[in-house]
Amino acid sequence: MKIVVSFACGAVLSLALYLLVFESRVDAPPLEVSQGLADGYDQFVDSLAQAGDFVESHPWYGSEREQAEAYRHIMRTLVAAIEERFMHDPRFPYFRIINPNNKTGMDNPDQRYLIAILDGNHDYRVWGSRGTSRRLDFVLFADVVDGRTLGVLSSDDLVVGEDGGFEVIVSPERQPGNWLRSEAVPGKLIVRQTFSDWATEAPGEVHIDRMNVPVGEVPHMNAAVMTQRLRALAAAFSEQVRHWPEFNRTVAGRLPENWLSPLRQVGYMGGLPGRLMSLGHYHLEQDEALIITTWPSDAAYQGLQLGHHWWQS
Repeated sequence: MKIVVSFACGAVLSLALYLLVFESRVDAPPLEVSQGLADGYDQFVDSLAQAGDFVESHPWYGSEREQAEAYRHIMRTLVAAIEERFMHDPRFPYFRIINPNNKTGMDNPDQRYLIAILDGNHDYRVWGSRGTSRRLDFVLFADVVDGRTLGVLSSDDLVVGEDGGFEVIVSPERQPGNWLRSEAVPGKLIVRQTFSDWATEAPGEVHIDRMNVPVGEVPHMNAAVMTQRLRALAAAFSEQVRHWPEFNRTVAGRLPENWLSPLRQVGYMGGLPGRLMSLGHYHLEQDEALIITTWPSDAAYQGLQLGHHWWQS
């Protein structure tokens, strides 16, 4: 009986509170729909449909496996674009890390890539611990596809403290210690941790902060910001989903089959300055194999990357 009475009293009290709250409520003002937001979202949706049309009409859209990879290419590119263009804020940057879900552009699986979009009108501090990877390199590019190199800090030149910690300043004006030159243009910072012996080498911690942030400044969100991000997402996704398959078709695809080009520098086209690369593609029957012969060198790292038509490892 005590349980029943207690439950009944609780129900009466809940009903009283319900009536008190809802009898005294004030109706919310009518929702003001931003046409810019709606247009930005429509632009993004259109870019998805156009990506499907692009891959289905592409020469690489051949076997069932290649068709499946085409749509995985779309989805990986979409995830990367969302992380890099929709979620990012150069005023409060974070590194995004390339992984099997968001990789595009034929990444090197022996490297751990950290990427941040920066505003060249601000200075940044990159800091963390070195780890034991074979190399740790910093390159700042102009933030366009195959953008020119703005600044480079090589693993060979990185000054690391006795405790394994480091700090790199990214700014137009030279700074003491580790410094990466920037310009007053949008930039893309790529940090590469390169591994050669995965059983013994471990990544370090790498973080980034904008310097001289005014006290009390915080990220803000409104219709204008969201509209800009939706449009930037649609544009970047549309460009990237087309760029890499076409790069493969018009560059690698023009080379002879089962052949590798001479080694060449690639820093001028978005690669890491100082690195030598060779490029080629192959076509093999079921009972054939491609044998690649090379020789050891004094380089800190040598590797071989394998990818498919849509230019993903």
